Amino acid sequence: MIFIKASIISLGKTNKSLIGNSIRFFLTRFFSTAASLIVMIYFSHSLPKSEYGVYQNFWVQLTLLSSIGGMGLGLLIFTYPPEVLKSLVLHLKRKHIVVYFFILILVGLCFSMLHSADVKTWLELGLYSSLFFIFYTFSILLESFLIAVHRHKLLIISGIAYSILFVLIGIYTFKQGFQLSTFVKLLLPLSVLKVAVYLKSFTGFLTSDEAKQSTGIELKSVISLWLHLGIYDLLNVSILWVDKFIISLVASTTTAAIYSNGSFNIPFIPIALSAVGNATLMQLHHAKNNVEKARLMQQVGKVLSCIAYPLFFFLLVNRTEFITFVFSSQYAVSVPIFLCSIFILPVRAYSNTIILQNLHKGKIINIGVAIDFTVAMLLLYPLYKWQGLAGIALSFVISTYVQVFYYLFYSAKFLRVPVLSLLPLKNWTLKAVIFLSVSLGLYAVLPHSSTMMLVSGIIQMLIALFVLRYENKNNHALQK
Repeated sequence: MIFIKASIISLGKTNKSLIGNSIRFFLTRFFSTAASLIVMIYFSHSLPKSEYGVYQNFWVQLTLLSSIGGMGLGLLIFTYPPEVLKSLVLHLKRKHIVVYFFILILVGLCFSMLHSADVKTWLELGLYSSLFFIFYTFSILLESFLIAVHRHKLLIISGIAYSILFVLIGIYTFKQGFQLSTFVKLLLPLSVLKVAVYLKSFTGFLTSDEAKQSTGIELKSVISLWLHLGIYDLLNVSILWVDKFIISLVASTTTAAIYSNGSFNIPFIPIALSAVGNATLMQLHHAKNNVEKARLMQQVGKVLSCIAYPLFFFLLVNRTEFITFVFSSQYAVSVPIFLCSIFILPVRAYSNTIILQNLHKGKIINIGVAIDFTVAMLLLYPLYKWQGLAGIALSFVISTYVQVFYYLFYSAKFLRVPVLSLLPLKNWTLKAVIFLSVSLGLYAVLPHSSTMMLVSGIIQMLIALFVLRYENKNNHALQK
């Protein structure tokens, strides 16, 4: 009993900083994501489907190839505390940096060729898009490092400034008669400035006495984990975007626009999941035993369900109104695709690879990705024949559920705890009942219009915040 009580008290202190760190991580990427969403909505209402498809294809291809350029380093960064990161960076040799940038340039050239129909187009846009790709990918890497060393204030301020300019560039590009080349050329200097600001803070950390270098680092272990995480990051992002990527290459831009909007990933969910996941990884460094780790995962599940559950039931009930409001009525045909896509949200309440990453089980993580991809490919064609484009989206949702159950089984196995001890099932069931009832109740009472949908969304968001506050207070009570 004394051991369990000590574990609960320690966990309470850990979770207090977990929620605070999660919020800070979320804010560092919130504003740039919001700006991208604003411009996307603006273009979907203003541009013809064919031109809007060109814009969407650009970001789909950029997202997928930037994961190749990132080489899993972003995930690796959050696995170690600041002192270890400092030591690892200072151990890098010039040849390592040269090889990395050579790979980055090579992938950047491939990226520029994807959206260039001919040599003339590539000559006009290729150099700019290649450079933009390099600075975009490198800024993500620097941003991850600065988050890990707690440069949140700088990231939030720079994020706000970048977001405002990004939206203004989007509006200006449309007013000038939308051309992808114009958009990229205007974004390039903004990306260069962003990297310059991040680099200054990055080098400042390396030369300061803020964190002493860690000793006794096992480089073989680090390299092994990095290779596994690099493969995982590439395959995981590929699975998330491969359907859109393939359609961007083989289908018309109009079809690509319809499918992209239907399989639209709610942008704040990934950064919220990433924020909580990264904060959890940092807290797991302080967990003294497997009991603490299991309890921490339960608390993470309670926090994530405050995001995933209300959003899922809101979108499930208001799916038609949401699509027509966000993307305009010309994309109503995307609703069946969207309905299939949102069923991935409930499973996002479990942070599936955190324990495995903490335990350096890279091989298990990559096997899970391979299972995910294999199941998706096996289901893709039959479900496409059954449900059309919606079937493609559904195949990736089903494969994700299979992958999560695989990770859950092995996380419990390595921690030597029961599988259900990692999941707050009673908590999730109660929240599912509450948010489903609220969504259906508001939909039945309020008129079906865009304005009322927003009112419903605000009410449910306030309820979700109240529930999150309750979870936080309940966590604080564990300390007493």
